[in-house]
Amino acid sequence: MKKELTNEEKMVRTINNFKKRFNRIYNVPVGVIPGLGKEHKFVTLDKIKAVVDEVVQNDISIRNRKKVVVYGRHCYSKIAKDLGFAYTDIGNKIKRDHSSVINGFHKANDFADCNDPLYISIYNQILTKLQ
Repeated sequence: MKKELTNEEKMVRTINNFKKRFNRIYNVPVGVIPGLGKEHKFVTLDKIKAVVDEVVQNDISIRNRKKVVVYGRHCYSKIAKDLGFAYTDIGNKIKRDHSSVINGFHKANDFADCNDPLYISIYNQILTKLQ
């Protein structure tokens, strides 16, 4: 006997199938920002990087140790990983290896836990522009 799926489970299955097909056809990973109702926004790593670059007013893929740029890289890592992208794909876009992305993801969580005002303002600006 088949289990009846809820609407949420059907939606998750449909989104995952779309992401797999899109990646297979265009060779570009895609993430999904859940919206209200049926409106979901599909986001690529290029789009996330462009928004982060705009918010920090600098390119996050270049070697730079300014605080705002480092926070931007950490935000980029966290947002991209939360959307389900692989660490290697995230790192390739910003010219870093997967271990740097993992470190950035963990640092982003630490900054959020400590309520760092600069980090939180950058993170909120990025999320606002992505939605």
